[in-house]
Amino acid sequence: MPWGESQINQTIKRAHNNYSKRLASKKAEWAGKPLSNVKPRSSAALSPTFGGKPLAKRRGIEEPPFGLHGSDVRALTPGTAWTILIDETGSEFGANAVQVSESRKGKFIGVVVPSSPPALNPLPKGWHAVDCESDNEIDIVFQAVLDAEVGVLGVEVSSLPLTVNERWMDGVGLLIDWMLRLLPVTGPTKIEVLVENRGEFTRGQQWQLVERECIRRLAISFPSVAAWIDLQIRVIGKNDSPMNGYVDAIAYTWAKTSQVSKERLKRSRLSGPCLLDIAPRDLLTAWDAYAQGVNLPSSLWWELLPTTSGPSSLVGTLLWTLGVECHEDASIWSKYLAETRARMAGGGVDLARLGIAIDWLEKWIPNDVAIPPMMRLCWLTAKLAHSNHVGETQTAWEKELFALSAPLIEENATLVCCADLHLAVSRTNRYDFEGATASLEKWNGLPIAAPGLQYWGQLKSSFGQHAAFQGRYKE
Repeated sequence: MPWGESQINQTIKRAHNNYSKRLASKKAEWAGKPLSNVKPRSSAALSPTFGGKPLAKRRGIEEPPFGLHGSDVRALTPGTAWTILIDETGSEFGANAVQVSESRKGKFIGVVVPSSPPALNPLPKGWHAVDCESDNEIDIVFQAVLDAEVGVLGVEVSSLPLTVNERWMDGVGLLIDWMLRLLPVTGPTKIEVLVENRGEFTRGQQWQLVERECIRRLAISFPSVAAWIDLQIRVIGKNDSPMNGYVDAIAYTWAKTSQVSKERLKRSRLSGPCLLDIAPRDLLTAWDAYAQGVNLPSSLWWELLPTTSGPSSLVGTLLWTLGVECHEDASIWSKYLAETRARMAGGGVDLARLGIAIDWLEKWIPNDVAIPPMMRLCWLTAKLAHSNHVGETQTAWEKELFALSAPLIEENATLVCCADLHLAVSRTNRYDFEGATASLEKWNGLPIAAPGLQYWGQLKSSFGQHAAFQGRYKE
């Protein structure tokens, strides 16, 4: 059959299959039946936060008190030989990839399986999810991955630094970087990476430089692990591996082009722990730095807070380990408190993120540690700011905040003024206008330079509002 005719027939067949699948999903939806029946494997045993032997032993205990997703790479039993199958979904991998639809956004998926004995049965040659006549067939292949002793990991193109031109190879490299860090390596280990070819990236290309760079980066933070790994990367065709269909099923589902795919992904619970759809670009750098003994910068901590998808995700694990250290060392905890206060004072407050930060700080606040008055005032101000944003009108620690503020004016007038303004808002919210004015009276007569021009303007505005609320219009 001529090539052109073959392509036309394939396109017609896929269109027919897509129509049949959409019709079947609508019938299931009308009948109140689930669109997908996949389910994740039960949580795996606890795993060390950092695989291998990091350069620095962290203060936090190494085994978090929660299990891992059954398909988490960190949950695998150590082995001596692994095969990593890598595929992608989406069509946009350039600088504008973050602006495109979910189905077009570039994503990279890896499934790691023991090289021997095989954990998955070979699929028919050329099996691809897009060619399936029913979603149930995709469910069966997808479920096989969830049931097997294999690991799943995915990253989005948004996790990559912005550069010109195609970033497909960058994404493959990042996925391999993560696999090398998360795989439980306890001795000499051979890892073969099979990357499905895409466009100009063909089977004839040599990947030795990528291999060496991945190992070099690993050796900076995990030298003993890097010394054990024999890494080989090669590009294969779509039909060169009987296991390629498994990673293709994950990629097809993660693209979320249909309601069935969205339901399958939701039921699998892969998003977050295994498919990192919200990780910031510098998460890998933070992971490596933390393993070297470098504390997480407070600015990065702030960026990471809303991206955690539960304690067993990579971000959640990192923040949990950091929290254990903060709980034991008030000086570390105070850095993140100071970052929260700085964000509050820097303009518009992200309410959702502020709430997450307050919850995290409250969870890990050190016990039996004498918190300096200034730090305590900062902490209470952050809590009050969040309380005001969510409309609360009563706080048990309001008197303590008011008592702390006066003696600290000469030490940090700006912070005290910030605290008093939030206190005035709290009292205004419950219509205590006289109390609101009283909370700011200490600033009358002080020079503008004491609170600073910005807060001085807010003070004047607050006094005017309180007077208006009480009918003192001339004032």
